[in-house]
Amino acid sequence: MWAQVHDVDQWPIGIEDFDLVVGHKFRTGPLPVLGTHYVGRLFCQVNEVIEYELVTLRLYAPKYNGEVATCWDLCWKLSDAASSGTLWATELHGVRDEDPQERILLTVLKIALRWIHGHAGHCLGCS
Repeated sequence: MWAQVHDVDQWPIGIEDFDLVVGHKFRTGPLPVLGTHYVGRLFCQVNEVIEYELVTLRLYAPKYNGEVATCWDLCWKLSDAASSGTLWATELHGVRDEDPQERILLTVLKIALRWIHGHAGHCLGCS
């Protein structure tokens, strides 16, 4: 499962210059956020890594209109499941649900995260 977490070549959004090292910065390829104030990319920084257990990323979404960028913390936690296998929990902190622009960006991110989780499960089921 750990390999699936950082196999960015398999992710549905392009990732540029990724390295799973604390402090490393990378960015996504274009995101489908037309009609919002966002520039269409996430700028990311690796904040914490505990191999095989935890990855925390800071996500910045800059805006065209000069407003302060949206900033979220994405946390992936992996742990052993009681019935064997691995539990993979995703937490996203800092989301402002009342902002319609942010809800659009959140929807795009959720779709990508669901795909990553589903793809990881599929790949592990095939091996």
